Amino acid sequence: MNPAQLLNHFDRLAEAPEAVPRMRRFILDLAVRGKLVEQDPSDEPASELLKRIQAEKARLAKNGSIRREQALAKIDEESLPFLLPARWTWVRLGEVIDLIGGQHLQPDEYSNDKESGPPYITGPADFGENGLLITRYALVRKAFAHAGQILLTVKGAGVGKTAVCNLPEVAISRQLMAITPIGWDSSFLTLVTDRLADSLKAAARSLIPGISREDVQNFIFAMPPLAEQRRIVAKVDELMGLCDRLEAAQAKRERRRDRLAAASLNRLNRPDDDAKAFRAHARFHLCHLPRLTVRADQIPALRQTILNLAVRGRLVPQDPNDEPAPSFGTADGREREDRLSAVLPRGWSWVTVKDVAEARLGKMLDKAKNSGQPYRYLRNTNVH
Repeated sequence: MNPAQLLNHFDRLAEAPEAVPRMRRFILDLAVRGKLVEQDPSDEPASELLKRIQAEKARLAKNGSIRREQALAKIDEESLPFLLPARWTWVRLGEVIDLIGGQHLQPDEYSNDKESGPPYITGPADFGENGLLITRYALVRKAFAHAGQILLTVKGAGVGKTAVCNLPEVAISRQLMAITPIGWDSSFLTLVTDRLADSLKAAARSLIPGISREDVQNFIFAMPPLAEQRRIVAKVDELMGLCDRLEAAQAKRERRRDRLAAASLNRLNRPDDDAKAFRAHARFHLCHLPRLTVRADQIPALRQTILNLAVRGRLVPQDPNDEPAPSFGTADGREREDRLSAVLPRGWSWVTVKDVAEARLGKMLDKAKNSGQPYRYLRNTNVH
């Protein structure tokens, strides 16, 4: 699928299972490969931008504003995943950022008193929808992030999650790193860090690894011209907003579907409906079954209804030629029918389990008395 097809069929694609999360991934994939917006031949090449970034980074390192890093390995052109658009260039992330690793604070080094020091965050649990959620405050100064820096989760279950620091300064634990783009768009950097986390998860298959400083520094990505970075970010924001609206519409449809399915099954399970009303309800549910059971969690209620109808004689038609079921006490049967508010089908009768079956209670065996001929021993944990 290309970008034009995606936009032309956005609404229809959203109806497929897990469609919106997949579309989000597809949008980000197109964005970082230069396929989401048109290239502009008048844009300054990214190679020129990279030269300015490297000069600025060297200046900042020389005056002590940022940490001086070791030179990174040269990129092997033959191992790159796709062909670059015009005026793009391959870079290692460490060449174009300043990276600060977090440091853990001991319990006696932070407080819950907001007057005691600057805010302290420990991981993605402190990432709120409208900014950082602060509950702890640092009593010592170790690793700090500042306003505008991107906070990347590098350890724990939330590996790869990001947030923008919206406070003047905040102490960060070792679960986090603070990333500053040097001379390029910070919102495009967020797209790059998202790809970094995805690549590590894919490499790990089942287990999500931690992200090391070397992982971040050596990550290779395609850098577009600065003007195109901004166009890409604007288009991503537009399409993600559309995804948000589609998800909201989907959630509303699912709530309506759930109410309709519950009401329909409730009508089928009503014991007081006559045969004509029951057939109408059953016909409605069967006609709309594909729409009422689109999710796996909707199936158990349908299974339960089928079993309920089966034991009430409403699943198949009665045959007048069938031999009637045996009766074990007519008076007792009428009492049961009154108590259960259910009318038996023709040829059925009320019975108890002891009338028609034998039931035995199991017994726990004493392991100390194990001797003689072994037999199979069934416990409740063996029954599935």
